[in-house]
Amino acid sequence: MRNDIVDKTGATLITRQDLLRDGLSGSAIQRQRKAGSMTVLRRGVYTPTGAFGALGLEYRHAARARAVALSAPGVVISHLSAAVLHLLPVRPAGLGKVHATRISTSGGTSDHARVIHIGRLAEDEIVEIDGTRTTSLARTLVDLARYESFEASVIAADTAFHLRPTIVDDVVEILSRSRRLRGHPTARQALLFADGRSESVGDTRLRVFLRQIGLPPPELQCEVFGGRHDFLGRTDLAVLEAGALIEFDGMVKYGKAFNPHRTEMEVLRAEKVREESLWAAGWQVFRVVWPDLDRPEELEARLRTSMARGRRALAANPVIGSVRLSPPIRLPR
Repeated sequence: MRNDIVDKTGATLITRQDLLRDGLSGSAIQRQRKAGSMTVLRRGVYTPTGAFGALGLEYRHAARARAVALSAPGVVISHLSAAVLHLLPVRPAGLGKVHATRISTSGGTSDHARVIHIGRLAEDEIVEIDGTRTTSLARTLVDLARYESFEASVIAADTAFHLRPTIVDDVVEILSRSRRLRGHPTARQALLFADGRSESVGDTRLRVFLRQIGLPPPELQCEVFGGRHDFLGRTDLAVLEAGALIEFDGMVKYGKAFNPHRTEMEVLRAEKVREESLWAAGWQVFRVVWPDLDRPEELEARLRTSMARGRRALAANPVIGSVRLSPPIRLPR
């Protein structure tokens, strides 16, 4: 009986041995490949072409990663490929090659489809995802931060900390074990910056941008109250010393996705009332949308102007009401 492997993405992996056991000859397999009905993921590992082509970029990468693990049973899927299997957001440009780790002191290789790293992995640093040996979430975050950019590393860590806050303790332990590994200082810097209060990739990118241009670090997910302790709203980021509330793509957060029974006009009206109440309480409300991140110089100028205006407003009249801060979800400083 053929033992096809199917994961949560719907990708089906079939080995050559299973096809031969199922009665197909080598020439029949070759004909299916030439006809385009089967796609070769790795030597001796195939998948139905139609279903594979319908998958998104990350899911196709996950299928190729599992094929690498099938064709080389001694390796553990790691780094960016492990991040994909853990369903973390990754940069699409990095998905060209599958990354895996061989537990050894030598023998690292690279070809057009994969990169084999060499290293030591403790037993608690390996998990199984859909039957594929993969570095644990904590080890994946540390490895990712050793090799990827600061922004990409923080995006993945923010997401992991948000979804699984208890993973922070495991990351502290793995980071301590990796002190002598290449890239440890940069990994530590990124992981110390990460905070699970961030609720979207956009929030994280904006927070990294504020750091890059030297503006004060913001608080995340603040609840804002008026002078009578009335709830005015929750904001993505807040630079309290400048009296500034920053919303990333606010109509996603407060729009129809969160209010499915309201019309678009009702959503817009409610958001307008909310924003006006924040302005009336003395706050500077600054909204950022995705295209703004592609115009960094313009965004920086707008942010600095807003912060300066906020500081002047605070000096003249204190903000009315109060702010309740959410506790951070991050590595201890």
